[in-house]
Amino acid sequence: MRCGRCTSVLLLPNKATLCHRPITLHKSRGGENAEQETLDWHWEVATMWEFENMGFSNTLSLGRPAKYLTCADCEQDVLGVHFLDETKLYVAASRVDYST
Repeated sequence: MRCGRCTSVLLLPNKATLCHRPITLHKSRGGENAEQETLDWHWEVATMWEFENMGFSNTLSLGRPAKYLTCADCEQDVLGVHFLDETKLYVAASRVDYST
């Protein structure tokens, strides 16, 4: 799994499970006023230590404390979320690239 902007490797194969879980994310890193969308399909990652190159935002309030996930190299897009009351993290399947 790669960043769709800079093609940095975010996660190696077999480190996540595809799951249907509707999650509302901001479309961009434009702050709380940025447009949002609900995405249904996410890659569920067991722990933050599974990632190769993922950055985390400051803590946000998305109905509960959370951090957005972003490429650690380019920091351009909101790629997923980590709800701080859960161990698992979620990467939006439509916001990453799968080329090799």
